[in-house]
Amino acid sequence: MNAIGPKLTSNGMILKLIKFSLGLLWLLFAMGLGLALGVGPVAAATARHSSQSIPRWAKQFPLSMDVPVEKFLRLEEGVVRQRRWELFAFRPSGATSRDSICLEVGSLYYGSGHGGQFQSGYACGNIARPERPIVFESGFSIKKSLRAPITSSAVITTVVSDEVEAVRFRLKPGPNRRENVQQIGLREARRINLDPFGYVAVDAAHKTCLTGLDVFARGGLLPKSSPDQHCEG
Repeated sequence: MNAIGPKLTSNGMILKLIKFSLGLLWLLFAMGLGLALGVGPVAAATARHSSQSIPRWAKQFPLSMDVPVEKFLRLEEGVVRQRRWELFAFRPSGATSRDSICLEVGSLYYGSGHGGQFQSGYACGNIARPERPIVFESGFSIKKSLRAPITSSAVITTVVSDEVEAVRFRLKPGPNRRENVQQIGLREARRINLDPFGYVAVDAAHKTCLTGLDVFARGGLLPKSSPDQHCEG
């Protein structure tokens, strides 16, 4: 098994990539199962694209195995281009504020036929200011063989204050996507020692880049949205 990471990127996000064969899958599964049984996620995820066929071993693989704390919320899950992903939220270890939050995306690519690749990464910030949303992008590209085309996908997530009702992701290439915010109320949020918050998660079956984010509250577009981001390539 080859592991790359953890790697600290320039934007402060933590990324890890693990490649494994089917012969090592059950060892990884047992390790992750032990972690999951010790902590237990405290919320059920919202499912996307559940109609896609997923191998049994890929369904059972614990995408929460890299969440670095004991208590977390499983917010959403999806499948895009033979990549199963889940979104988690947790309060960072040692945080003193109920507004301190981290978003983590765990992904498993299962389409090679010879095993899989697990990837995880997270970003942390503060949800107290609705005009300063926390955003995490998780891109993934792979070639099934030397002559095969590159298969790419993306998962883009954001967490915002509970004042926000919708967000608009400005994407390159487009189209832009406006999505309603899923709200996490006081009861659920308190189970991981956080204040109520909202989140959005979208995926794309191609390589994409977030160029900016607009947030909408009850009164319309907030006066401050995220600054434009530079996209490479």
